[in-house]
Amino acid sequence: MTGTPNCIGMFRCRHYDKNGKFDGWSKCEFKTYAQGWAEFQGPTRQWITFDEEPDDAKILAESLARLRGKDGKPPGHFLATFTPTEGFRDTYLTFVPNGVFPHDGTHPEDPSKYTQRIGWTDSPHLDDEWKASCIANWKITDPNNIEARTEGYAAMGSGRVYPIDESFVIVPRTKIPEYWLKCYGMDPGHANFGVVWITQDPNTQTYYVYDEYKHGKVVYLMHAEAIKNRGLWIGGGIDPHEAVKPRDTGETIQGYFEAQGLNLMAAKGDPDALRVRIRAMFESGALKIMDNCQGLINEIRTYRYDPNDPTKIARNQEDHRCDAMMYAICVFEYMSKSFLEHEEEEYSEKNPRHDDSEDQRNPFTGY
Repeated sequence: MTGTPNCIGMFRCRHYDKNGKFDGWSKCEFKTYAQGWAEFQGPTRQWITFDEEPDDAKILAESLARLRGKDGKPPGHFLATFTPTEGFRDTYLTFVPNGVFPHDGTHPEDPSKYTQRIGWTDSPHLDDEWKASCIANWKITDPNNIEARTEGYAAMGSGRVYPIDESFVIVPRTKIPEYWLKCYGMDPGHANFGVVWITQDPNTQTYYVYDEYKHGKVVYLMHAEAIKNRGLWIGGGIDPHEAVKPRDTGETIQGYFEAQGLNLMAAKGDPDALRVRIRAMFESGALKIMDNCQGLINEIRTYRYDPNDPTKIARNQEDHRCDAMMYAICVFEYMSKSFLEHEEEEYSEKNPRHDDSEDQRNPFTGY
């Protein structure tokens, strides 16, 4: 490589077709990010591979442009392997939309993109003693990037709203006793509609997120049915701003869901104070998340403040279940109920008690 000592710039190798017949030479070039984005301009390439992320997003843009197919040939391929210690940078977000890993690895808006997250548990070659030593050192030298190095999740640093210790907060899914209190939070929206259900153990006062729901671009009746299927008797809190928005029929969003039989309360409270409260609950062990709520867990991993204004939540991020959790916590004291309480109320309605304030005795028998 011209200008770079002890570095190969290009080599050729013999290429054979599937029948073993020599059909020409393959050419492989090397470039460094330090050469700048202009060096990545040029002719079409069939394969481009990145090792770690470039500092300049233009390098990624120029490389992807080199993969265009021409003369009837298919487009080329791109592969990037890196540890996301630099957080939510362009290469990471190109394949991980909003920082949330696609469920099956395929980008939801571009099927040509695929992402595979690889953690320590996926490698049989790492020694447990070596892992423990690395983590001990990283706790001192780079604590914000431990999860990025061990699990492949982008580092958030001080920008995370809920920097939880997942081994402490996430618990196995368990059967909920009938005397535990339940409530849910709703974050309505046409494109993204999120609901999170929370229960509380009255003995320990510990809250558990035990179920979640997220859908979009469907009629609101489908959302109402999904909520009712989890228990029509359970009350919930709704985003106070969305609650009062009018629908095409003239009724409000809250009014529509109440007409469907749901019991809702506008979750009016200071969002910043609620987030501080939820973070304190996570840190103290007062709030846990059952491991079946993977959507919420993924959102918490990426839920972040605006880097340009750390006092505000970043816009255009996947946070609908995080908001729903906040609304549930906000109204829990007022809307929560246990299934046993529900059954008792049902029984009371069907079997009204005698009202001693009125004399209902038979005037002839005296009874």
